[in-house]
Amino acid sequence: MAPSGGLTGSMSLLANQGTSSVGFQVEEYKRPKFEIIFDTNKVLTPLNENSTVSGVARNLAGNAVDQAKVTYRVTRVRWQRPLPWWKWWGFIPFEQPQIISQGSTVTDAFGKFNIPFNAKAKPGTDLKNSEVNYSFTVE
Repeated sequence: MAPSGGLTGSMSLLANQGTSSVGFQVEEYKRPKFEIIFDTNKVLTPLNENSTVSGVARNLAGNAVDQAKVTYRVTRVRWQRPLPWWKWWGFIPFEQPQIISQGSTVTDAFGKFNIPFNAKAKPGTDLKNSEVNYSFTVE
C-alpha cells in the first residue's frame, strides 16, 4: 500500500532479495462530481445555417446542476471520402480542424443548456458540390 497523506508522483518497489525493482506513478484519485449528457449524438444541419446542440448537467446523485457555467468549443473538420480498403482503412482529414465557435452559457434550473453555432463551411467552398461534408465536434 502506498502511504496515505504522502506526496504523489514516481515511486518504486525494491525486492528484498536480488536486484529487482519496478517503478510506477501514484496520483490522487478525484471522483467526478458531475456528468454532462448531450441530448443527441448527431445533428444534420445544412452548411452555413444555425444549429443548436443541447445537453443536461447532473451531479452523480442524479440532481440537476443549476446555474453552472458551461464553456464550449465547436470545431469543424472536413474528411476526405473513404478510400477502398486495400488502399487505406478509414477516413483521413482533408484539412486542418478549425475552431468556428467558442463561448460559455449557464445551465437552467433543470440543468439543461444549449450550445448555438453556425455550421460554417470554409470560405470559398463550392456548396453545390454534393461531396462536400464536414464534421463538427462540440467540446
